[in-house]
Amino acid sequence: MYQTIEGSQEGIVQYLADILHEKHPNWPVEDIRGHVSNMVFFMSEGLSFVVTKQIADSVGHEDLSMTFDELLERNSNLSYQYVDLIIHLYNYKGFPEEEIFRLYSKVRKNPFAAQLVRHIVWYYFYIFPVNEALLQRVCKRLGIEIQPTLRDSRPKLLKG
Repeated sequence: MYQTIEGSQEGIVQYLADILHEKHPNWPVEDIRGHVSNMVFFMSEGLSFVVTKQIADSVGHEDLSMTFDELLERNSNLSYQYVDLIIHLYNYKGFPEEEIFRLYSKVRKNPFAAQLVRHIVWYYFYIFPVNEALLQRVCKRLGIEIQPTLRDSRPKLLKG
């Protein structure tokens, strides 16, 4: 699916921009294309997050760590690394800060892949309480804006 989107992103953007332009001929074409391009990017990234999180939720458990370590040794595909990161974040004790930074340093020049790492970490901070120093350190390094929802005083879920 992602290869299809990547291979035909321009066509998708143009098609959607043409539809919007027909319905709103007074809107500047370049503005429409820019908004549609952003929409396709964020929808694809959001879908990637949901699919990766669902896979990790389905198979992630600390008791299976040897199996995942073996899979990672045999497969250098980034998708395995994303699933492994989410499994560590949401199923293991502790915060895998170095693993996050390692993956981010591999993908930081790819806007889509870097945004996916940021989304994964942002969602963790949104769901689980963390100390302020960790929140600031990780968000600064990944370029995540610290929004009030990350510091919200409402009860959050507790791991375990």
